[in-house]
This record gives sequence, C-alpha cells and structure tokens, in this order.
Amino acid sequence: MGQVDIPISMRGGFKNLQAAKAHREITSKLQSLRANAQEAANDLKQIDVADIDSTPSEQFKDLAPGKGHVITIWDAVEGKAAKAADSPQGRLAGRYADEHADGDSVSGLELKYNTGTGAVTQFTADIPEGKLTQWADLPNDNFSSTFRWEENQENGSVETTYFKFDDRRGVVSILDQKNDTPAILGDADVNELTKGTLQGGINIIAQASTEEQTLINSFTFQE
Repeated sequence: MGQVDIPISMRGGFKNLQAAKAHREITSKLQSLRANAQEAANDLKQIDVADIDSTPSEQFKDLAPGKGHVITIWDAVEGKAAKAADSPQGRLAGRYADEHADGDSVSGLELKYNTGTGAVTQFTADIPEGKLTQWADLPNDNFSSTFRWEENQENGSVETTYFKFDDRRGVVSILDQKNDTPAILGDADVNELTKGTLQGGINIIAQASTEEQTLINSFTFQE
C-alpha cells in the first residue's frame, strides 16, 4: 500500500518535461473529479422529489423515493442530446456524458444528503470511464471528503485510487491499496512530484464498509 502527498503548485518549478506533464495530468484529473462531484451534487438536489408512486427507469429523472436521496440515469444517446440544455440535466450531461460511449451504455449518479444542511452523505458517479465514490463531508474546512476513483483500463482491469485534498497546505494525498507507488502516477518520478512536501500525518475518517474504513483510517495527511 502506497501513499504520496503531491503539491498542487510546485515550488521552484519542474526540472524536466516529463515531471511537468505528469503533474498536470494527475492533479487536473483529481481536481476535475472533485469539482464535478460537487457541482453534480448541487444539480441533483434540484431534481430531488419527495414522493414516487411508480416510475419506469426514465432518464434524467429522480428515481429514488424520499427527499435527500437522488438517483438518475441516462444512456449515451440521451446524454449527448441533453448536453445542450441549460438545466440541471444538461449540466449533468455536460460533465459526465461521454462522446465516445457506446449507444447502449447506461451511466448513473446517486446522491445521499442531509436535507437540513445540504451536506453530502455519499455521492456516486458510475460512468464509462470508471466509478467515483465520495464519502461524507467533513466538518474541517481544510480537508475535502475522501474519494475513491475506480478507473477502467483498456485491458479490462480496474485501477483504484483513493484521494483527498488538504486545501490549507495545497496538496492532494493519493493512496493505492495494491501498490507501493500509486498506479495513477504511471512512470513519473515520485521524488520530483513530491519534492518539498512533508509526507504522512493525521488520520482520515470516512463512512465506508468495515474493510474500506480500515484502509482509509491509515490514509493520512501531515498536519
């Protein structure tokens, strides 16, 4: 199991092109996953309905009963068509509809949140590229929620990455359960990506299964 803390802004710059490209690819991907989850949660709250008597699995509708729980799905064709609309559904499609997805491919989002405070309890995006899970918001404004990104690989395997942002220090912490060096880093020079950044620190708490809770509790930041 490997964990690294990578600064969002590299003090002193990069010593080679490979490091600069790797840093851009990794931090941009994780920042985008976080931002899309936050914005999608806000849009999903707008389509949340309290009562559902009976419904087919319609696209871009709330399919979950009760306020505070939203499920919505769409296929590739409908997702591409919805992207032009200035609406919560259009914005969701704009973030997650894949132009290259197969026409029969079905994507979906699920949100559980506190209707009183609006705080996210859990968010899931199941899309062609992979599956993103965000656990409960934390009361500490310095830290983001914990995320798990299960990215589909060309060979049919799945690459799983846990990540979390420390906004006070300006770093993203990345954990890989299976590898000493997180697979998402690829062939990048880890020392170059982490230079000048203290590694390790306080525990991260997230609402997850017992197995995942044990893992995430070992996923730490330097305080």
